[in-house]
Amino acid sequence: MNNDTKTLANVKSAAEILAAAEFKLTLPSPEQTAAWQKEDAERAEVKRLNDVKRLIARASLPKRQRELATLDRGGEFGEAESKLRSLSGTGFLAALVGGVGPGKSQLGVELIVHHVETHVQPALFVTLTELFMHLRASFRNDSPKTELEILKEFRRYRLLVIDELSKIAATDWERRMFFELLNKRYEDMTDTLLIANMSASDLIGFIGPALASRMNQTGGIIVCDWPSFRNP
Repeated sequence: MNNDTKTLANVKSAAEILAAAEFKLTLPSPEQTAAWQKEDAERAEVKRLNDVKRLIARASLPKRQRELATLDRGGEFGEAESKLRSLSGTGFLAALVGGVGPGKSQLGVELIVHHVETHVQPALFVTLTELFMHLRASFRNDSPKTELEILKEFRRYRLLVIDELSKIAATDWERRMFFELLNKRYEDMTDTLLIANMSASDLIGFIGPALASRMNQTGGIIVCDWPSFRNP
């Protein structure tokens, strides 16, 4: 048998085998497809909830505000919260100002929880003093990070809440670093909320006209002048 004859025989044999076999393409029923889609959605939701839980745990939220048993979201507090929620994810620079006790820090915490649950993005709550402490740590000879690297770390959070602006008399270096961080976050279009126990005019004097202009463009100042939660 020559090679051509062998090839024809092989083709015939393969054809006979295929003809003898019963190949049936079984498509899933609509019910099975729906069940699979439901399982996929449930797995995705479990992953999302786990990611939210992990990001909130890493946001350094003050325990007292995070574990507040009851929160009245009515009145001016609720209006301020709604305003902040509407800004979430827009790349805003905004501020909460006013006296002691109306719940400004609580609003910052609630915004972080809302932001993480909505966008599943990293967020951080920090005081201005803590921010400068991190930056000054780069001065040590044994510091593993430079000043620039620390600034980049604070830039990566999609929402950064900086509390207690009024607790520090900023030096020229601190003001430059503060401007650099907030300006970069403005350029990055990431959300930044400032919180201070001071008037709107005092805040503008503290951050300077350039940042005040950026704040006016993207978020504005919310004056929290309703009664104190601590001393009703």
